[in-house]
Amino acid sequence: MSWTLYQSVLWAHIFLAIIWVGGLLFIGWGVFPAVKTLVVREQRQTLAVILKHSHHFFTLAGAGVIVTGTALGTVLGPVQSWEALWHTTYGNLWFAALLIGIMTLFWGTFVGYRQAIKILSTEHLWTTAKNGYSRPLNHSLFALALLESVEGLGFVILLTLMIML
Repeated sequence: MSWTLYQSVLWAHIFLAIIWVGGLLFIGWGVFPAVKTLVVREQRQTLAVILKHSHHFFTLAGAGVIVTGTALGTVLGPVQSWEALWHTTYGNLWFAALLIGIMTLFWGTFVGYRQAIKILSTEHLWTTAKNGYSRPLNHSLFALALLESVEGLGFVILLTLMIML
């Protein structure tokens, strides 16, 4: 194994993880609070544009993290056999990280994003908020934040596993 190849894949892995996690955290903790300062109609338009244009980029970054992590653990790393996967601490932690990474990516892609689009598409939430009654919309956005916290928990678990490796 070439040390340069390993370092290059590790660099790509870390870079893609920064994009995936950092981007999603920025949207959740930066964009959403800033958008709340806009009028209701602009909130909806802004969120729709940002989510639709960033979703595929973050999904690809997450998939890249999983692919590079798989290469780092197997082809370029110590998990060269089923024995190493099931009977070593590294193999167990690596496999747990792989599963949690896949579940986190799928959660964000197929649960969180779809729920966000559903909220953005629910006309009565936005109409009632525009007419001065924003409680249903705020409730839906709060529920979305709770739903998306599962993805954040996945990131925390992944980071913990990476430190243990």
